[in-house]
Amino acid sequence: MKLLILFVCSLSLIAAEPARFDNYRVYSVAIETEDHLSTLLTVNRGIGGYDFLVEPRIVGTKADIIVPPHMQDDFEELAKGHEFNVELVFSDLQQIIDRERPQQSFQRAAEDFDVNAYHSTEEINEWLYYLAEQYPEVQVIRGGSTFEGRDIIGININRKVDENPGIFIEANIHAREWITSGSTVWLINKLLTATDAEPAYKDLADNINWYIFPVVNVDGYEYSRNVYRMWRKTRSRQGLICQGVDPNRNWDSSWQAGGVGASDNMCDLDFGGPNAFSEIETRTLSEYILSIEDKLNIYISFHSAAELLLFPWGHTADPVAGYEDFYAVAEATVNALEARHGTVYRFGSINQAIYPATGGSIDWTFLRMGILSYCYEFRSRNTATGERYGFIAPPEEIQPNSEEVLDSLVAMVAKARELASPFRFDNFKVYRVPIKVEEQLKALKGIRTGANSYEYFEEPQRTGQSVDILVPPHLEKDFDTIAETNRLHRELIVENFQELVDKERPNVEKDDQDDEEFGWDDYHSIDTINAWLYSLEALYDEVTVVKGGTTYEGRDILGVNINRKPGQNPGIFIESQIHANEWIASGSATWMINKLLTATPEETGIRNLADNINWYIFPLINADGYEYTRNVYRMWRKTRSPQGLICNGVDPNRNWDVFWEKGGIGSSANICDGTFAGPEAFSEIETQTLSEYILSLQSELNFYIGFHSAANMLLFPWGHTPNPATNYVQFMEIAEAAVTALHARHGTVYTYGPVYSTIYPTTGISADWVHYALGIPGFTYEFRNMNTETGEYYGGLAPPDQIQPNAEEVLDSLVALVEKATELGYMTEEQLKALKGIRTGANSYEYFEEPQRTGQSVDILVPPHLEKDFDSIAETNKLSRKLIVENFQELVDKERPNAVEDDEEFGWDDYHSIDTINAWLYSLEALYDEVTVMEIAEATVTALQARYGTVYTYGPIYSTIYPATGSSPDWVHYTLGIPGFTYEFRNMNTETGEYYGALAPPDQIQPNAEEVLDSLVALVQKATELGYMTVTKQK
Repeated sequence: MKLLILFVCSLSLIAAEPARFDNYRVYSVAIETEDHLSTLLTVNRGIGGYDFLVEPRIVGTKADIIVPPHMQDDFEELAKGHEFNVELVFSDLQQIIDRERPQQSFQRAAEDFDVNAYHSTEEINEWLYYLAEQYPEVQVIRGGSTFEGRDIIGININRKVDENPGIFIEANIHAREWITSGSTVWLINKLLTATDAEPAYKDLADNINWYIFPVVNVDGYEYSRNVYRMWRKTRSRQGLICQGVDPNRNWDSSWQAGGVGASDNMCDLDFGGPNAFSEIETRTLSEYILSIEDKLNIYISFHSAAELLLFPWGHTADPVAGYEDFYAVAEATVNALEARHGTVYRFGSINQAIYPATGGSIDWTFLRMGILSYCYEFRSRNTATGERYGFIAPPEEIQPNSEEVLDSLVAMVAKARELASPFRFDNFKVYRVPIKVEEQLKALKGIRTGANSYEYFEEPQRTGQSVDILVPPHLEKDFDTIAETNRLHRELIVENFQELVDKERPNVEKDDQDDEEFGWDDYHSIDTINAWLYSLEALYDEVTVVKGGTTYEGRDILGVNINRKPGQNPGIFIESQIHANEWIASGSATWMINKLLTATPEETGIRNLADNINWYIFPLINADGYEYTRNVYRMWRKTRSPQGLICNGVDPNRNWDVFWEKGGIGSSANICDGTFAGPEAFSEIETQTLSEYILSLQSELNFYIGFHSAANMLLFPWGHTPNPATNYVQFMEIAEAAVTALHARHGTVYTYGPVYSTIYPTTGISADWVHYALGIPGFTYEFRNMNTETGEYYGGLAPPDQIQPNAEEVLDSLVALVEKATELGYMTEEQLKALKGIRTGANSYEYFEEPQRTGQSVDILVPPHLEKDFDSIAETNKLSRKLIVENFQELVDKERPNAVEDDEEFGWDDYHSIDTINAWLYSLEALYDEVTVMEIAEATVTALQARYGTVYTYGPIYSTIYPATGSSPDWVHYTLGIPGFTYEFRNMNTETGEYYGALAPPDQIQPNAEEVLDSLVALVQKATELGYMTVTKQK
């Protein structure tokens, strides 16, 4: 029967007239279960078989299935067997096809081209050439070739050459989806004829560089017009009897033979091809696209029919990089599309919104070029009347479909422009709010932050803290309610936040890539900063550009090593701008680099730093986040790694592996929050690679400093606990000296102390990690938040004229910091050498912990006869000493208050001899229910021996096998008060005498288990007899 059908179909295709679909029915099938979906996906499709006007996608949607007359009974049986809920849509598909082509009598001249009708490729191409003659901004372009030797022709529309961003539109890649090329020619016409009365369309025509290809699958399209209307694929030969490859499964993006969403059966409609780019259409078009790669910003593919707007990925449910931008653009696009005719589109990734698929064009364009890439699935019905037509849209549907799509393109471009331009903060206000009670803290923590919403400059963490909060105009009343409900005192400190943003970028119109001279009258891009660092390397012998790590988006984290005395100078590491929005950090770091290199001999303090310190300075750690703050959203703080479906980034100063915990103190477990600590410590490539680099420098570093803004503070460990660091006293001395020096120049007042008590409790921060992992001091500057001389507040948005005064006072403080740290022994090896040189032994010096490194504090025992000797060593090497024990013998005496030879009773009011301890351990055997437990053990091993003659010994662990601590039976007995037994199974075949130790062959499993099970019977019986198995246990 199948051979007969194939033969009849083949004859019909050879005929001059196109194949007809008289009495073919179309049913709508509700996909209510996974069984429904899998059944529809596996029906026999193709010429003479089933097909679909609307493809089966996901559970909860409907598919429109085409049923040939000879398969009507088969379908009814299929529907009944799988309990399909079906609805007859068309009783005669041919009538719908006839409506597509009401006029076929003659070919019109190009000037009479009707954009509301379907045309042959030849007619479309002639019309494109006609447009090129009529419009100077139009050029005909060739995007590739087809299997049958046709050209893939499109047009380029560009009214501002070398100025406009580019959009590429690919249509009719699936041959039978005529509405896609029909709508494309309508759109081309509208772009070229839009008047000033249609400003949105005129804007698209004037300000976009369009590359539009109405028919990509030319061979297949012509075949669908002239032979078989349902043809989808190309027309290349595949095997002996099959033709064509699905050109939207053939791109080299996660392609695999028979991959997800594609078939490896060469006769199937979704055959992915023998290999990626096997089709000349996809191969040559992809080559053309790559040739104009630098001109493209968005790629769009037109398909039908499912009312969807799709974006990558198709091969995986994992979110695409930049998912939040894809989502935002798609949402704006479909909302605009709905406005004109009420057509409702859903949107999402291919994998989740329609079905998993590989080898699609938009996945490839995003994979290769990283540009926004979208696929439209046009509507499947007349929105006004509800009439369904799937991909066989009558020509009167071209205009309404095109109108709503053009409206949506206006919104897509507008949203893309918005995302490409920095977000504006016009009339956003900043309030300062003191947190007095826990209820207020809870209320402020409950406020959701994000783009175009509230933002904190520092997260609310504790009562007694004051926070600065950014409030957008549309949330002003909401904030009033929050403040009144929770009795929050508010002080308005910034009336219009955008004014602060504008002051940060006074030269924003100037492309800083073209700066003639690097300076500090503006903030620079990461590329400009890095280029300047390399220029310093070329100018100064003591400068080496170093790579400290890598970012998620593939940038290098670059810094400079400045060392005028290699092998001699102590090292200081400066980490700057780990938080993306703290621009003053990198601005000040670069100013200080320049000052260190250009300091004159008269600037003695700074020159001393330049000559006698081995500097590792990284101006910009969070490069991805910084570029995002420059180009998209000024308040962005985190990295840019994808987190979940719609969120990006981790707070890189909550991600270090020091007392890290997900959602730990001072951080958040919410992936969208500004202080999200990451899914795990060092989840971010920035922190992971930078920490590895720091560890590689461990032997060179004496001090670590982080630059942040803006709270007027100098901080040191710890952040996770109120308990002071071991070196707390010395750290306070260093901090006091530093902030005192900082205050001297411009009068800026800093507070100082441990992170936990000075700013707020927090975990996973870099300075804590460095102190914990390397043992060196880790200090954090929180730069000033106002112009100290004028009192003008700017928070974290310091205008560039504040770079120099901020950097000057910080550099002054570093001079004092290094002097004090040197005095305390953190910056020199001489003190370490002197202490290591002291001879220890009986009646001499003794260390409690050996001196190993600078930055360490050691306790040393000094006998009376060496007191003067130690004074001399301390004075010679400038050792800071603190007497902590006046008479060591008093400590010794306190250890043995009851020192006697023979203890009458063992206890913990004194220390005991080894003999006394051992005697006590033996006595424990008697305490361990010795009689009853030994009875159980005896009964158990006796029963075990009976079956195979295996002899077990038994008794307490200590005396029977060996002394041991931390074992499970001891713990169980100690904690629960119940008996705990341990079996040590036999080590040989009892019957043959063959020894195998712990490596028992598998034929020993059963005999071993049998005798053990026998023993358990006896164990339970004896334990029950002795009262251990009752509800109230004997203990």
